[in-house]
Amino acid sequence: MAFIPKGSPIFDQLPSQFESFFPSEQSFADGKLASVLARAGGTNIDLLTRVQAETITQGLQLVQQQKAILVGDFLTARMPQLVGFATDQWGQKVPQGLFASVPFPTSAIEDPLLNAMAGVGLNLALNAISAVPIVGKIIGLVVNIGMALAKLFRAQDLDPELPPLLLPWTKYGRDKDEDLVNKGLILTTAGRVDWTHVWLPGLGGVWSYERVSDDDGKEMPGGRVFAPLDGKQVGWSKGIGLGAIPNTLRVAGPVQTLVDNRLRDLAYSGDKAAANEWERQKRFVVRGDSREKAEGLGVFNEIERPPSVIDTGAFYPAFAGIAGQMWQQVQQPGNPDMFKVEANVVRDAWQDYWGAFFEGGFDILNSLRTKKNSDDQALWIWAALTPYICVIQQNGKSITLGMANIDRPHPGPLVTSKIFTKGHGPGTLELRTPSLYAEVRTPQGWDQLEGPGDMAVLDSSGRLLSPARILAGTHQGLEARSQPWPTGVELFSYYQRPDQAIITPACDALARAQLRSLETTLVCAYVRPVESQGMPAYAAFTGKGTALRDRCLAIRALLLKHEARFEVDLADVDAVDPAYAAQLRKSGVGTKAGSMKLSGGKARPLVEHPSGKDEAAIPPADGLAFDELRPQRRGRADPPGRLWKALAIGAGVAATGAGAYAYMKHRRQGGAM
Repeated sequence: MAFIPKGSPIFDQLPSQFESFFPSEQSFADGKLASVLARAGGTNIDLLTRVQAETITQGLQLVQQQKAILVGDFLTARMPQLVGFATDQWGQKVPQGLFASVPFPTSAIEDPLLNAMAGVGLNLALNAISAVPIVGKIIGLVVNIGMALAKLFRAQDLDPELPPLLLPWTKYGRDKDEDLVNKGLILTTAGRVDWTHVWLPGLGGVWSYERVSDDDGKEMPGGRVFAPLDGKQVGWSKGIGLGAIPNTLRVAGPVQTLVDNRLRDLAYSGDKAAANEWERQKRFVVRGDSREKAEGLGVFNEIERPPSVIDTGAFYPAFAGIAGQMWQQVQQPGNPDMFKVEANVVRDAWQDYWGAFFEGGFDILNSLRTKKNSDDQALWIWAALTPYICVIQQNGKSITLGMANIDRPHPGPLVTSKIFTKGHGPGTLELRTPSLYAEVRTPQGWDQLEGPGDMAVLDSSGRLLSPARILAGTHQGLEARSQPWPTGVELFSYYQRPDQAIITPACDALARAQLRSLETTLVCAYVRPVESQGMPAYAAFTGKGTALRDRCLAIRALLLKHEARFEVDLADVDAVDPAYAAQLRKSGVGTKAGSMKLSGGKARPLVEHPSGKDEAAIPPADGLAFDELRPQRRGRADPPGRLWKALAIGAGVAATGAGAYAYMKHRRQGGAM
C-alpha cells in the first residue's frame, strides 16, 4: 500500500483545495472570510481560532495526500498508524487518522482543540511521521492567530476599547498564503522527492532601510521597511526558496512598522476624545513611534519608546505551520522524507542570509554615530532586528526566536552590534541601571510614574545622570517598584543569530541522521540514490551530496548479501525503485512484509560500526507568529504637572531612549518630534 489511489475513500472528507481564511485587506475581512463568519454568527476569538484550526490542518492533510498518491514512500508498515476507518452512528465508514475530518469546537483554549484531533486520531498519525510531537505547537500557533484576528476585527469580547490594528504597508495577500500552500507545497513539493526549496530564503538583495510609499508613489506616514531590495522593490524575485525557517513555525519576511500608529498610541491612553481630536485636526506629523507630544489634547507621552514593528513573515501562518510539521517529518530517523532535503545547502543559504541581515542593520546603526539624523533610524533599526534575535536561556535548553516585551521606556537600544559578543549582552554597558523608572500599583494594575525622581535621566551627551530615585516600597500611599534596564532575565540570557542558534544545529543534525539511518535501518531500499526508470534521485543524494549517494549505493550492495534483506517490503521498493526491487528478488527476497528497522537481534547490523550515535531530534524553537503582536500601553493618561515640565526643560534633562538621537535637544528647543 505504498501508493494510495487518488480516489481512495480515505480522502473523502478532504476539501478539493486549500483555502486560507486570514484577512487580506488591512483590518477588514474580504468576502470569503466575512461570509464564513456571518454564517457562524460573529468574529469572536473562539470562532476565529476554530476557523484557523480547520484551515491549517486541512492544508497539512492535502500536502500528505499529494505525497501519498504520487511519491509512494508512506511505508506499508506505517499505514496502520496513519489511516483507518471507524463506523459512525449511521453505520457508515468514516476515515480516521491522517485524513480524518476534525470536528473542531469553537474555542480559543488549546486543550479542546487538541482533544478534537485526538478524537479522530489525527494527532497520533502526525506523531507517527514526525521526529518529535509538534501538534501542540501547531495548535498554539492557531490560538495565537485567532487572538490576532480578534484584534484585527475589534472583537468586543476581547478588547472593546481599541481601534482596529492595521496590517503592514505590504498588505497581506490571502492569495499569497494560498499560493504558498497550494502551489508551493501541495502541487510542486509534496509529490516530489526534493523539498529543499521549502526551507531556503525567499528574499534576496542588499538589506537596507527605506521609507515606503503606496501604490501611487505617495509616501505612507510612519511606514518604513527593512528588507533586501531589488531596486525600489522588496527582493522577492531574488529569493531562492519559499522562506520557511527550518525547525520553527515561522517565515522570514521584510520587517515593517505599523502605519498610522500615533493614533493607536493616543487611543492606548484611554482618552478617546483626544484620539478623535487628533484624527480630526491631523496636527502632528506621524513618525511611527511614541515620541511626539500631544499636549493640549489631554495626553502626554513623556518617555521615549521603540516603534511598533511587525515581522511580515507572520502573515503566512498556514504555510508556516505546515512547513513546521514537514520539517519534523524530515528529521525522523529512517523516514524516506529525510532524504528529500540537502541539509548543507539549507544551512549555508541561511548563514549567508542572516549574516547579511545583521550586517546591514548594524552598519546602519554604526553609521548613525557619526552623522546627524532626523529620521529616528537608530530607534527603528534596532527594533526591526528584534524579531530575529534568538534568546537563549537555561544553559541553552530554551531557545526563542524573537525578543519579547521590548516596548518600554529605555535609555538606549537593547540591540547593539555587540549583542552577540560573549560577555556583553543587550544594551550599552554604561547605561545599565537597576532602576530606570518606577511604577505604582493602581486599581487598574501597575502604572508607570512620570515625574521628577521617577525615572533615570541623561545629559546632552547621552551620559546617564542618575537612576530613578524611587525604588521598592511605597509612593504616595501606593505600592511601588523599580524597573531595571535591561531586566534581570535579559541580562542572564545570551543572544545569537537564527542560523547559529536554530538552523545550523538542525541542519548538521539532519546530515548526521541521514548517514546513520542509511547504516542502521532499511531505508536505503526505500529511497533512490540515483535516477531510476525516469524517476529522479532524492535531493540529499544530488548536488554536493555525492558522498552520501556513494554510501547509500554501497549499503544497498551490502543489503543484497545480508540476511536483513528478507525484512524488506518489496511492495514499497517497487513503488520507489523498481530496478532495485528486481535486484532484491534476484537475491532471493520474497514478499514477506517488512519494516523500516532491522528485526531485533535476528539479523546482523548492516554496518559493523555505524557512524556516530543515535541522537534525539531537536525540538522546534519557541517563538510563534503574533507573539507580542501589539505592545502593551503603560503610563498615565494625564500629563505631569507644570512644575515638573518646567524643571525638566529648565534643567535640560529628559528620559530618552536613543543614544544616537538627541531627544533632549529638541525638548530644550521646544520642538515636537
